[in-house]
This record gives sequence, C-alpha cells and structure tokens, in this order.
Amino acid sequence: DTKLVFDGNTLDFRIGIDDGTDKIEIGKGNAHGTTTHMTFDTNGIMDMPLQPAVFAHLASNQSVANTSVVKLSLASEVYDRNNDFDSSTNYRFTAPVDGLYFAIANVHTTGTQDDNLIIYIQKNGGDLFRTRTHASAGASMAANTTGIALLDADDYLEVFVHHNFGGATNMTGSKEFTWFNVHKIA
Repeated sequence: DTKLVFDGNTLDFRIGIDDGTDKIEIGKGNAHGTTTHMTFDTNGIMDMPLQPAVFAHLASNQSVANTSVVKLSLASEVYDRNNDFDSSTNYRFTAPVDGLYFAIANVHTTGTQDDNLIIYIQKNGGDLFRTRTHASAGASMAANTTGIALLDADDYLEVFVHHNFGGATNMTGSKEFTWFNVHKIA
C-alpha cells in the first residue's frame, strides 16, 4: 500500500492507494481499511461510508384521528449509516454535523371521505416543508413532501400527518408506502 500519513496531535490521517482494492482511500489512522472516510475507485466513483443517511418507515399501520396533527411512529429502518435516527422513542433524525440535508417523506392511506391529507417535515418542532393532497372517498392515496434543509449539528427533523376525513384513518405501514429519507448532501 502506498500512502501519506499526516501525524496530528491526537489523531493521524492518511491518503493513499489500497493495493487490495485498487482504490484511493482517505481515512483516520495509518492503516488502510480502518475508519475509511472516503474512497475513489478506478472509474472515479466516490464512496463516503460515514456520510449521514437514513431510510425509516412505518412498521405497521398507524391510526390518525380526524383533524389531529400526529407524528409518524417510524419504528423500522432499512438503513441508518451512523445511528442518527431514533426509531424507538422520538422517531426523528438528528443532524450530527452542520450541513445541507436532502429530506423527503411519503405517507399512504385510503380516504374515508372527500377531503385533505397533509404531510409535514418539521425542523426542531416547527414546520419546514408541507404538502397538501386532496383525496376522494374510498380512494387509495399518497402525499409526499421534499426539500433541502440547512441544519446545524443537533437540529432534528420529524414527520407529521394531518387529515380531515371525518373519522380516524390508518396510515399504511410498510417501507413502500409510508417512509422518510434524509441524506447529507453538502
């Protein structure tokens, strides 16, 4: 392996070519394959294995009362690269570092009457992105909202839903229908 090691005060960093993978690797420490922060393969494709990214979803149907704004209990994860999503208590993504984060949420239900379904992504308890969809009685429907959020470390994002179908209705629990993605992009 060919590499340069930068000797820091308490940590060392390296950049070099890993002979085993033929990738340029940047990471913490002085040995390739340990605490890798970024790699570039022979085609120029970059991998950032520590970049914050999460895909969470409803594990089962969640009942939402008429005219209530309710946080989605996104208790299942397809991936959570750095454990930045709390899927057991608060159902929220917490930014580990300052940056721009791409966020998108989707909810699915069957309308019980002709009215509105609203999905929100909230930042630190206040609305950030919101989309309203009009439903037809008995029709299967989905609503989603998306945006790029400027987050400071420890800011958090949560997903809420509201409807006025006249009675309680279930948000469909599955990774295909009711979900939340957050990825740090810059």
